[in-house]
Amino acid sequence: MLFPDKATEYEKNINWYKIAEVEDADFGFDTPKEKTGITRSGVKVLLFNEKREICVIKSGKYGYMQLPGGGIEKEESISYVFSALPDKEVGTNYMDDEITEGFKPIWKSLNITIK
Repeated sequence: MLFPDKATEYEKNINWYKIAEVEDADFGFDTPKEKTGITRSGVKVLLFNEKREICVIKSGKYGYMQLPGGGIEKEESISYVFSALPDKEVGTNYMDDEITEGFKPIWKSLNITIK
């Protein structure tokens, strides 16, 4: 497994396992891959509600969906994926480009989201 430069020895020695690897093509997008030689890690959350639906963020402009989360900056270390139940609504904190795309959280069943 490749780790970010600043990953600690503790993080490198955790028994990590991959849940899934998804690409744009898995969702019907024909996005060319930019070959930069840089791996950008991220943090995502599987957020379930009381109906066992998961929260996904939908782009109002382009129509794609993604799990809530964000990118890891160079000075940050490892990526994590969390599974959680909402305690209370705390709002969103979108970046300018995400606001321009019309991001909004929606709830979908896991099966429908995977399809």
